[in-house]
Amino acid sequence: MGAHDTTPETLTASAILAAGHDPEAMAIATFLARYTGHTKQNYTTDLKHYMRFCRSNGLGMLTVERGHLEIYIREMELAGYAESTIARRFGTVYSMLEYAEIDDRIPKNPARKVARPKVHSDRQKRPFFTLAEAISIINRARHNVTVLDARAEQLAHAVTAVDRRRYEQTLRMRRSAVQDFTLLHLMFDTGMRVGEVCSLDVESLHVGHGGAWLNYIRKGGNLTRIDLPADVLMSVVRHNEISGRKTGPLFVTRTGQRIHRSNVQWVITRVARQVGITRHVPPHGVRRAHAVAAEQLGASESELQGSLQHVDPRTTQIYRVGRKKGSVARMLVAEALAT
Repeated sequence: MGAHDTTPETLTASAILAAGHDPEAMAIATFLARYTGHTKQNYTTDLKHYMRFCRSNGLGMLTVERGHLEIYIREMELAGYAESTIARRFGTVYSMLEYAEIDDRIPKNPARKVARPKVHSDRQKRPFFTLAEAISIINRARHNVTVLDARAEQLAHAVTAVDRRRYEQTLRMRRSAVQDFTLLHLMFDTGMRVGEVCSLDVESLHVGHGGAWLNYIRKGGNLTRIDLPADVLMSVVRHNEISGRKTGPLFVTRTGQRIHRSNVQWVITRVARQVGITRHVPPHGVRRAHAVAAEQLGASESELQGSLQHVDPRTTQIYRVGRKKGSVARMLVAEALAT
């Protein structure tokens, strides 16, 4: 595959690996190899956009000059892209070129002297739940479980075939409600990313003399330990007991498959509507709700950074939070949601 055979449509793992020593394809491959899941998908989309710009202007992805990248930013601005989109896309190109320099594919990164697009946080649309809304959602999810617990107890000694069928149906509904409550409780209290929550296995949970924690691979591919507040631990343990699973995905669909982002979105939307919240809030809005609630409850900036697992403190500032390490922020939110 030559340099000009690399197209947005062929930007896949198999196509890139088949590129041999093609500089552009290998630069993309070595950059994307650092990431997985939703992050990798986003970076791939950004690089496809950059690739189209280069192709349409007769430029090489690795031979652009600083001025070309300035034009790339201006074109996105003229096309009406949001500030955050422009900043993210340029950031992806910057990082790809940075690693290309590290790997000696280019002499220097031409993006280094480009004026970075500024993102004004007050103009961005970042929907999230307020602390009061988060409490309402958690309480509603808990209430759903309580109602089904009572119904299951009433039908536990069913005699007739009809009542036995109702009992089995109630147990299925209760398993689903317990999972919904555990999922929301975990996300609100810990601020974990939706992809990280979906990737959890039953074996991710560890309980010892020093408390309880989850081990998982966080964004960036690093193995991470996150301590669990007592309330969340109780939710996860009960969920495991009712599900009856000793291994495999912690959260599953009705067919027993690992949940995905769309499943989490459905749970958030459904329970939010039950308490009268009709606006769309994505899964990341729950993470933002954790950040805002922790700030309002007194968590410092460094503590919030630890709770959100941000390497760069500037990333934490994007969440529009104010100014202890992660466990304190999680405990503050857990305490509020448990009331």
